[in-house]
Amino acid sequence: YMGEKKKMVFRSNYNNRTEEEDAASIIALKKELAKNPANLERLEKTTEVTFIRFLIARKFDIEKTAEMLTNHYRWLDEYKPDQIKQEDVMAEASQRRSVFAGKDKKGRQIMVSFAARHRPNEETLDETVKFVIYVFYDACKEMEKNAKSMDDFGIIQVQDRTDFSSSDNLDKPLIKKILPILQDHFPEFLVASYVTNINPFFQVIWKIISVFLDSRTTSKINLVKGDINEALLEIAEPDQLLIQHGGTLNDADRPFFYPK
Repeated sequence: YMGEKKKMVFRSNYNNRTEEEDAASIIALKKELAKNPANLERLEKTTEVTFIRFLIARKFDIEKTAEMLTNHYRWLDEYKPDQIKQEDVMAEASQRRSVFAGKDKKGRQIMVSFAARHRPNEETLDETVKFVIYVFYDACKEMEKNAKSMDDFGIIQVQDRTDFSSSDNLDKPLIKKILPILQDHFPEFLVASYVTNINPFFQVIWKIISVFLDSRTTSKINLVKGDINEALLEIAEPDQLLIQHGGTLNDADRPFFYPK
């Protein structure tokens, strides 16, 4: 009726789609998901942000998106990421293999991972996977609170490979296990990734890794062969970057969970 405020739909900003098109896709997706009774409980709790993220991952193909989300609901029921507590992953987190720096110029959080701090011989694969899932699941929850469109959602990742050693730090089982989880259950989490210290050995590893990635994900990954500081200063101010990346922040002071 007159004066009723129209509810804003979370915008995909995908291929110039209109708000009405996004809304229609969400309705169609809900109907498709509701055909499977096993989906109903999870469907009730699914946010617009989640619907849009999964729709983008499957190029707004309703049937393919419904299949992807149905598999995601099953994974949520089996793995129960919402039941992992911060204290469950503190031992992993305290190694500071990844920290959150500041934000890029569009207000998205920058997450820095230090490849040389990962020592697969000193921890179990399951514990590392649990830690990564907790960090990503927690970050998604926090980002959803204020995001109004996909322009506000997602993180910038910096993969710092300084002092990386293939004998001490390379973890093929982790790569093989974590990549499908991130693609299937955290679509559009990654806005862009900047990988430093590219050498011939990494080029070989990249060929192996890229086999497991879809084209949308690989398009977001920037292999920085030159100065990483220069690349990062294009997307963020110095007071939002770590000292080792041309900024002013000390990584020892930065949080290893998404800032609340």
